[in-house]
Amino acid sequence: MLGLPKSTEFNKRIPKQKFYENIAVTPAMKKAFVEQIRIIYWRNKIAATTLNLAAGEQVTEIMVNGPDAIFVERAGKLSRWEKTFTSGEKLEDVIQHAAAAS
Repeated sequence: MLGLPKSTEFNKRIPKQKFYENIAVTPAMKKAFVEQIRIIYWRNKIAATTLNLAAGEQVTEIMVNGPDAIFVERAGKLSRWEKTFTSGEKLEDVIQHAAAAS
């Protein structure tokens, strides 16, 4: 779909609660999310190991779950990054650009 290398294929089903268990979400938002999202799959894992690159000294993985849901793994510890994309459209632009470059 994005033209990513086959080595990045992950194809794991993600439980819905993983998207909101570590952030403050209102009960109404949680209910809407559960009712409106049928299933979630993590299709590709973009990491040094899946792209055959040397891992950086500090950051071992970056996960982007949405324009304002970016997580960084450092030394095996996952944390939410304070930076965000300005919009969903900007995130899609970055994905398109990255896919076109591969």
